[in-house]
Amino acid sequence: MVRNVWLPKEYKHCAIPDTKHLLDDPKMMDWINGYRPADEPVTRPNLDVPLPGDSSNIIWAAEVWFHIKKHWVLELQRRIRAQPQIASYHDR
Repeated sequence: MVRNVWLPKEYKHCAIPDTKHLLDDPKMMDWINGYRPADEPVTRPNLDVPLPGDSSNIIWAAEVWFHIKKHWVLELQRRIRAQPQIASYHDR
């Protein structure tokens, strides 16, 4: 599945991966961790809460982090399902 992500026009294509500064503020990290992408296409994404400091590239970072976590969970579920079923203690 391919997902298009609309980023603010202020984001510079070559500088988008520059997100290390977002780790300096716990409020920014909390916003990124709590981010959920919209179900429908968004033509103008925005930061819905004021955050102190430089929040440049935060939407991109939140999108990427959301999908990394999602795929970690999917892979863990796949591995769990692939393991042979272990008999419960009562089945002995």
